[in-house]
Amino acid sequence: MPAPSTLLTVGCLELTVIHQHLDVLLKLFDRLLVSLLVPLEQLDAFLAADSLRVLNVLVVDIQRLGLVLQSRDNVVRIVVEHHSSFLITRLGAAFIRRARRPHNVCQLGSSILIVMGVLYIVSTPIGNLGDVTLRALETLRAVPLIVAEDTRHTRKLLAHNDIHTRLLSYNEHSPPSRLEQILDALGEGDVALVTDAGTPAVSDPGRGLVLAAHEAGFSVSALPGPSAVLTALVLSGMDTSNFLFLGFLPRRPADRRAKLREARDLPYTLVLFEAPHRIRRTLQALREVLGDRALSIAREMTKLHEEVRRGTITSEIEYWATQEPRGEYTLVVAGNEAKAAPARDGDPIDRVAELVAQGQKATEAVRVVARETGSDRRELYAAWLDQPQK
Repeated sequence: MPAPSTLLTVGCLELTVIHQHLDVLLKLFDRLLVSLLVPLEQLDAFLAADSLRVLNVLVVDIQRLGLVLQSRDNVVRIVVEHHSSFLITRLGAAFIRRARRPHNVCQLGSSILIVMGVLYIVSTPIGNLGDVTLRALETLRAVPLIVAEDTRHTRKLLAHNDIHTRLLSYNEHSPPSRLEQILDALGEGDVALVTDAGTPAVSDPGRGLVLAAHEAGFSVSALPGPSAVLTALVLSGMDTSNFLFLGFLPRRPADRRAKLREARDLPYTLVLFEAPHRIRRTLQALREVLGDRALSIAREMTKLHEEVRRGTITSEIEYWATQEPRGEYTLVVAGNEAKAAPARDGDPIDRVAELVAQGQKATEAVRVVARETGSDRRELYAAWLDQPQK
């Protein structure tokens, strides 16, 4: 391939850009997202060679260079004009420096072609292997490399679907060089990112790779699918109009309480993950900071022995004091209802009846209504008992 100084010695450079979001291209002034430098008549033949390959975007500084943009469908022809051939030469050199592998830069006629991979964020089943999507399977078969949180876990999914793509682990224990290794692989072709279960980058070390790929100028595409957060939320029967995902709470007790205090006064349903050896301590912290609230605990979701327990924080503390926790847990906690409705009109007894109908115990419903209305809890409970039960 000729050196940039001999390849680009004219005062006009034409680039062809393929991008699904033209509004992004048009809004960027000091940067352009550029994926392809190739004549339009050669584009169809190039894409036909590999139907899955999606050309990556490159970030190129073009400050103070004249621009002419002509768009048609998803193709943009960019003509960079400047009287100084030196600046044009520097622009061409910038394209070539963006390629992480020399063989990804080649000359097609009088144009330059730069090929880089795409990072696919692929959601995988949270339990039942039948929940994987067709698109996920197609992508996992087609990419040259799959980056997994735990290759042993992912290998089971691949074996079940007769997929033999190369695996590489990436997690919190990976050496710093592993991230660079994956970015190098993206310079050669597409890469799929998966986690042990559900959607990558959600309370997951894959977030670091996604961020690094964006910062390095690679395209990132997400394939939606199973999610433990949404599955547990809809199973709980609680308010889904507004919810806050807390992930895993901090390990240190003081940090754990501080995190919960941030969410204590919010009217949003809270969703969090927890490991079996910490579930009892987390329940105690929830009651200590949030008070006794409605709670749903889900485990083994989508599996044969799926279990969803609905009650209150106190009732679950009592239950797990005599039971051995097993499996990973997703907890859904009711928001601060006093903040959600600080001024409730009407008979407090009717409000107690409403909460009981939603599945809360009478004692917990009385406690919530007493807090909402300022009523005496004992008097309110006595009045509830005096009501004819339907």
